Amino acid sequence: MTTPKHLWSGDWEEESEAAAARRRGMAPLAEPEAEPEPEAAPQPAASPASPPRDTDRVGAVQAPRVREPLQIPWRAVGIAAATAVVILALALGGEALLDPASSHPGAAKPGWLGLKLGVLQRGTVVVTEVRPGSPAGAAGVRGGDVISEVQSRPVAAPIDVTLAVDALQAGDTLELVGRHGSHPYTVRVRLAARDAKSGP
Repeated sequence: MTTPKHLWSGDWEEESEAAAARRRGMAPLAEPEAEPEPEAAPQPAASPASPPRDTDRVGAVQAPRVREPLQIPWRAVGIAAATAVVILALALGGEALLDPASSHPGAAKPGWLGLKLGVLQRGTVVVTEVRPGSPAGAAGVRGGDVISEVQSRPVAAPIDVTLAVDALQAGDTLELVGRHGSHPYTVRVRLAARDAKSGP
């Protein structure tokens, strides 16, 4: 004799369904068997001759890396070129580079008047020295003369005469208006070539 089943155990539903099925001549429904999972297809072996490709996380082939353009240090190239030019110029003739007039006899040379000037009082320029053999001495200018004009312009300081001479070349004529004592005069001085011995 079987042990009575309690209603709350839950087994009575299964037993009663099985008994009812036997009475009808039917077998109880079997639960369908679980289908086996399909086996994963084997991965083809990588060929040793073909190199692996770079792929990103989603499997797409990455674009080839672009090389950055070569940056040329132009400043260093310019400095090197300038240095080479200076060295070449010195090798070919440094004197011509430093003093073009000295290497070409026909080239223009700065003019030389041969006067040393000072200021007697404000606005009065006086000749303090006439260089021996100078163009000004040959034109009759003497020490103590007051120079009032140069090239038809008033003279207020020695720099006015210096600038007028510097604007001319050897062989050009310079006009001076001066006074020796109480005697005014105007002279035209033909400038000579300036060299190291002639002085200012």
